Amino acid sequence: MTAGAAGAALALALVLMHPAFALAGERLVQAALRGLLIAWLVAYVLLFGLILYNLLAAGGAIARIGVWLAGLPGGAPARALVLALPIGAFVEAVSGFGVSIVVVAPLIAAIGFAPRQAALLALFTPNAVPWGALAVGVVMSEEIAGLPANAIGIGCAYLGAPLFVYFALLLLRLAGGWDALRANLGLAIGVGLAMAIGVWGATVLFGVELGMVVAGPLVAAPAMAYLWLTGRPISAAQPALDAPPLTRAFAPYGLLVALLLGSRLVGPMRDWLQRTAVLEVPGVGIAQPLLYSPGFWLLLTCLATVSLLRLPWAAVRSAAVKTRGQWLRAAAALAAFALLAELMLQSGMTDRLAGAVSAGLGPSYVLAAPAVAALSGFMTGSNAAGSAMLLPFQLRVAEQLGLPSLVLASSQNAAAAAASMASPQRVVLAAAVMGLTRESDFVRRALSIELGAVALITAAQLVWLLTFSP
Repeated sequence: MTAGAAGAALALALVLMHPAFALAGERLVQAALRGLLIAWLVAYVLLFGLILYNLLAAGGAIARIGVWLAGLPGGAPARALVLALPIGAFVEAVSGFGVSIVVVAPLIAAIGFAPRQAALLALFTPNAVPWGALAVGVVMSEEIAGLPANAIGIGCAYLGAPLFVYFALLLLRLAGGWDALRANLGLAIGVGLAMAIGVWGATVLFGVELGMVVAGPLVAAPAMAYLWLTGRPISAAQPALDAPPLTRAFAPYGLLVALLLGSRLVGPMRDWLQRTAVLEVPGVGIAQPLLYSPGFWLLLTCLATVSLLRLPWAAVRSAAVKTRGQWLRAAAALAAFALLAELMLQSGMTDRLAGAVSAGLGPSYVLAAPAVAALSGFMTGSNAAGSAMLLPFQLRVAEQLGLPSLVLASSQNAAAAAASMASPQRVVLAAAVMGLTRESDFVRRALSIELGAVALITAAQLVWLLTFSP
């Protein structure tokens, strides 16, 4: 948040004081409003996603589900693979912003891993960040790039396809060494390929917001069945007596998926939602249908969760207070980066930078684009904030070099998402959940993992350009 605020303040000073980038009066107000509205697209969804998680935690649903998952049979590395990849991706899809680390890290520790190793493995849980928090980063990119969110999501699925197999193999290696990798090679490849195909298919069929919400459980279910059929039963600890039954613990997630599917697949309902209660500011060029946004359906799910889990008012109030602090920090950071990007774009700074890069690197910039995107994800800890900061720049370079904007927009989201897994914010969160105080080792190891991820995205981007672009 500090970096974003400092950058936005510097950009504002330049547009007010530097004649080459002068931006004043109505144009300055419109640029600021557009940046804040772009941030609101994400913050609206994030607010109710965090409230839902905190309500589920307060009602014991997270504890109940956690005990059930920790009781999966099979070897510890195989169970860690299923917990961290498809289940972690689902949790991140419905909550976002690293909540999957908070949920899954204790489960990995519960199946026998030391706290330090559990924290490292938990960093794999936000493995599908482009679809995190109901794909708010991709939806925000639609407003910035003027490209369909589903097209960007499908592009991310293509660029990220090798990553799922890469993460699965690497996680097993870190969890149990080469022996664990050899013993579970088929499971790792199967889970990785299934996630790549599943998130692509779900994005095509149901839209980018539901990509991993649907794909995560579809991949987790057969993987868990495989563990039950091939592994030895595990005696799991029992949850607290006030934890709800398992069916009631899962009910809010089921309701959310059903509501989102209905709002996207039922034609008359979808059309009505898209033209009702639309937030629009004249001259800014952004229109947000408040009832069509996933944030609205998360709100309804939150209200239903209070009843489903029979939460007392004190628990609801405590969840709201906890959410307020989490949300304000994230929303402020998003607003700062979005404001920074919009001021630079409207004042001509982005064009000036893009021109210099285009002249200096030429078409070879495509090799650097994923690394630039990854830097934004690492710095901000968020695909959404990273894209808010650098996507306008990537698009200007693409325009000046004659590169397909869809490829650069997809690359920005995919690479920023991958690198956000190694960001200091996520590393500190994983260490804190496990009660650890030294994070430097985690940062180095996480960065080495993400270097491989960026290399794979770069290769996939080149194949895309050479194969599908005119």
